Amino acid sequence: LPERLISAMFLPERLISAKFLPERLISAKFLPESIISALFVPASSFGIRHVQAILLFGCLTVAYTLRVNLSVAIVSMTDRNGSNPNFEEYDWNTQTRSTILSSFFWGYVVMQVPAGMLGQRFGPKLFLMGAMAVCSIFNMLTPLAAKWGGWGLVCACRIIQGLSQAFVFPSTHNILPMWSTPEERGRFATWVYAGSQFGTILAMPICGALAQSAAGWPSVFYLFGGLGLLWCVAWFFLAADSPASHKWISQEEKLYIEASLAKITTSDKVRQDKRHIRRDKGGQEAHYTW
Repeated sequence: LPERLISAMFLPERLISAKFLPERLISAKFLPESIISALFVPASSFGIRHVQAILLFGCLTVAYTLRVNLSVAIVSMTDRNGSNPNFEEYDWNTQTRSTILSSFFWGYVVMQVPAGMLGQRFGPKLFLMGAMAVCSIFNMLTPLAAKWGGWGLVCACRIIQGLSQAFVFPSTHNILPMWSTPEERGRFATWVYAGSQFGTILAMPICGALAQSAAGWPSVFYLFGGLGLLWCVAWFFLAADSPASHKWISQEEKLYIEASLAKITTSDKVRQDKRHIRRDKGGQEAHYTW
């Protein structure tokens, strides 16, 4: 242990021994959080935990480009007087276009709760990667679906995309607390979840420019689908469910994160007395009016 900690007599004599390694001190919860935070501060201000935050930001950015790109591309897909007549156009009325655009959320709503439960039980990394891979592939298949199966097959692709993207937010919720200390969690969450707005802002002008370019509206789906697959590759090699399972994290940073989270048990289920919940008037009002 550091000499300053021993000399300041923060620890009782029975703990000042070589056999008490930092991991044992953390797991046994001998140290208060203030001392833990001071003990294991990484030498570098940028670490693997910041890489995870950047990857999650990229995930939400790409996820929202995949979500909204059809909203712009469908204008060129159904515009008889379009500026790019070299690509096929479809005679879909307003009701058909509305059905296509809403079909994404049919699958999205269905899988929200199961996605959160599965991600928490089996680990969010692979579920998040699989969700983005499926969504990206079916996004790239959308031009072929429109050509071969019409608007019905496009709806099927969008439903599958919605089912897969239902895993994105629950998996992000599960993995983010494992990589952020209590002091950094607010900043990390702000950066990561800003990706959804950034993806929407990014997609709109790019989709419009691509639809009017020589590549035509199909390039909208190929570009963002390809970006999604590239993100999956980066996520596979650089991400992990927790610091303990990451290959390249330094021992210093690993101890810093684990020490900060020592008193937070995310896997334990908190038992609530349902009788008290039923008697709580405010809880009932929130439940029935949300």
